[in-house]
Order: sequence, then structure tokens, then C-alpha cells
Amino acid sequence: LTVAAERLAVLAPGVSAPGGAVALDAQRLSAFEAERLVLGGSQGADGVVTAVAREVDVAAGARLQATVGSSSYCASGQVQATGDGHSVMVTGFNLTGATLIVQVDSLALGTQPITEASNGLLYMENGNTYVMQPGHSGSLTITTADTVARSLRAAFAATLWNELSGQTRAVQGDLDVVWTEGE
Repeated sequence: LTVAAERLAVLAPGVSAPGGAVALDAQRLSAFEAERLVLGGSQGADGVVTAVAREVDVAAGARLQATVGSSSYCASGQVQATGDGHSVMVTGFNLTGATLIVQVDSLALGTQPITEASNGLLYMENGNTYVMQPGHSGSLTITTADTVARSLRAAFAATLWNELSGQTRAVQGDLDVVWTEGE
């Protein structure tokens, strides 16, 4: 199955696409049970894919984005969420390899602290790791935690610290994921 347009948005059923984008229903795409799915380009007989799209947004249940310092971060490479019904670990990778990890220790709705001992936030970029500094805290605000659908929506904010350099990075963002059951 090949779908090509200048702007594509793969969305949950009933969700509208941003202006100018062609909306694709994620459930209907899955129902095709295609052996291969090419979005935003066309594949020739030789197997070479030629890009047509300037933008392909896949937003069906997995989003992790943040502002890190003065830069935008989007886990556009991959987002993984694993949970057990009581806690969830969300790991995101962007296309340059920067990694953002959010550990949610309790799925209780509302605001909870992020410290070096509870919940967790870690950012890695260019070989530098930023973590919660001892004695400091951030915040995690859970707006949706559905253990039946295994969906989680939350916002987070903290200032992370690199122990080797002493540099800090302010990180604030949000996530919207459906987790898989982990052990």
C-alpha cells in the first residue's frame, strides 16, 4: 500500500488533520493488513522509495515532546512505553539520537514531584547525560491514566543537571502514549 501527498497525518479515528494535511485513519490503515506500507512517497519496481511528502505526522497514540533549554525536542525517531498498571516508563529517541526518558512511578491523577528518588526524568544528548540534581525537584502532572486502555497523558517540568560539567537544562514537555505490558 502506498500513500503519497505533500503533508500526511496518521491519526486516531475521528481526529481532524492539521490545516493542509491529508488525514489517514490509523485503524483503517491497519485493517488493510498490507505487507508493506509506504507513507509520503512512492516505491518503484526496483524497490527505491522516492519521497513526495514534506511532512508525515504519525500521531496515533504515541507522542513525547519537550522544550530542552531553548530547543524543541520531539521523539520523532521512536517512542516506547512499557508499564505494569501501576507505573510506566516512556522512552523517546529523536532523529539525531537524543533520548528523553520519563519514569512514572504512580498513575494517580494530579501533580506529583519528580526527584532523584521518585518518578524520574533523564535526557541524553551528544554523550552528555542530564538527571535530577540531589535536593531539587520538578513536577509531573498526570491528566489521563487509563489502566484498561493502557493510555497515559501527562506534562512534566524540571531542571536537569549534568554531574560532570555542572551544566543544567530546563526541560518541560508532555507525553501521550499507550503502553505495552512489561514485566
